[in-house]
Amino acid sequence: MRKPDFQRETSDWTDDQLCEFIQSFIDGDLIPAVILWNSGPYNFVIDGAHRLGALIAWINDDYGDGVLSQKFFNNEIDEEQKDIACKTREKIKNTVKSYSEYKNAILDSSGCDREILEKALSLGRTSIQLQWVTGGAEKAELSFFKINQKASKINDTEIELLKSRRKAFAITSRAIIRAGTGHQYWSKFAPNIMEDIEDLAKEIHNLIFFPKTPGTIRTLDLPLIKKHNSPQTNSFIFDLVKKCNAVPANTKKIAEDNDGHLTVTYLKNVRKFLRRINSSHPSSLGLHPLVYFYNKRGNHIYSAVLAWVDVINAVEKSPKSLN
Repeated sequence: MRKPDFQRETSDWTDDQLCEFIQSFIDGDLIPAVILWNSGPYNFVIDGAHRLGALIAWINDDYGDGVLSQKFFNNEIDEEQKDIACKTREKIKNTVKSYSEYKNAILDSSGCDREILEKALSLGRTSIQLQWVTGGAEKAELSFFKINQKASKINDTEIELLKSRRKAFAITSRAIIRAGTGHQYWSKFAPNIMEDIEDLAKEIHNLIFFPKTPGTIRTLDLPLIKKHNSPQTNSFIFDLVKKCNAVPANTKKIAEDNDGHLTVTYLKNVRKFLRRINSSHPSSLGLHPLVYFYNKRGNHIYSAVLAWVDVINAVEKSPKSLN
């Protein structure tokens, strides 16, 4: 079973939504069908990835920091994701209970909670309905966008990111967001290009999000952006990549990146800008994040960072900058 490359990131649910869904599954409530599409040896999830992901997380006790996640992210899971996973695991333990508790209740029913045992026995009869999309890849992709622009609507950035997924600016954005780990949207490129993309993406990710500063600011050693896992941050990365590389507003006519060279160029341009504003690199202007990119409440300002792309471009184009 796979997610097609036109699927969104499966990270939109809160811990409350995850708990509510698992509780509904345990109670045998009506759950909307998962929609699949078959292509060769794989079944692709067109709609229902969050539902399946929630159950897989519950069964494996892996909410983003477990064995499966560690393997997927090459053992490079940031503290923010670990904190979210721990909080979700604790909420599961205090509400719906862990999957292992239901499993142990069946293996040894003596002294276990009667309600848990009854629900554990009923889990063997619980199922999720499946529906199938027929046709080729274009039909499956069209079905996905029709479904996901109605009930749980995709925002404009996600739509553009998905529809442009084979173009350099989209690949660049996804690589930076995941620090060059996770699903390799650049896997079709040559090995040396893949390595360059992953190294550059990791460096850029660190320039944006490190050092980590959770909660109230108690130090002047701050990252450019505090929040990593949020839709707003994903949109910011996408806008930053396009701004640093002068990508036009209308991206429909932009060609796909077939060999990865343009993606590497885009990454280098983003790195060049970030080194200018938030690094110890010789080209740095020494702009302290707290002074230039945070408000008085201690929150980062996405638009301030993007505005400095224009400022630096204007300075570099000015004849006076050559003197």
